[in-house]
Amino acid sequence: MYKSSEGSFALKPAWLAANDILDKARENFKGEQHKIKGFNTGVAFYIKTHNYPLATLMLHQVMELSYRVAEQIIVGREKISHRIRNHQKFLQPYLPRVNQIFDEHNEGDMQLLDKAYHAVRYEENYRIGCRFNKQSPATTVIGKGIIHNCYTSI
Repeated sequence: MYKSSEGSFALKPAWLAANDILDKARENFKGEQHKIKGFNTGVAFYIKTHNYPLATLMLHQVMELSYRVAEQIIVGREKISHRIRNHQKFLQPYLPRVNQIFDEHNEGDMQLLDKAYHAVRYEENYRIGCRFNKQSPATTVIGKGIIHNCYTSI
């Protein structure tokens, strides 16, 4: 950047220290990681107790918060949305490999997760069945330690 020697505008205010900003960013990142790990622990707990609606809600939160953290790091801001699809589309231009999480041409898994999240939060007596489905992209994500080959059917 260029600053005229005659100008009075400070490019970097004296109070703005790069190390302080970096420390705050690291602190925020660790806090978000803690939330994600907590929701992931909730997924495992609710799977064990066969409470699939709450496990799905927790899984949705794991995915949503993970996307939001990636957005903040890569884009500098997060997409305000609860829809997984919106987060994936927002990140795709900056991180093309994000389509390996959920296939952009097969939005069924994202829709199921979003629909289940909404239903568990806002509807009464919502139920989710669990069946094995090794063809599902969500199964791939789920199979990496979140849920073992459990696929929601709504």
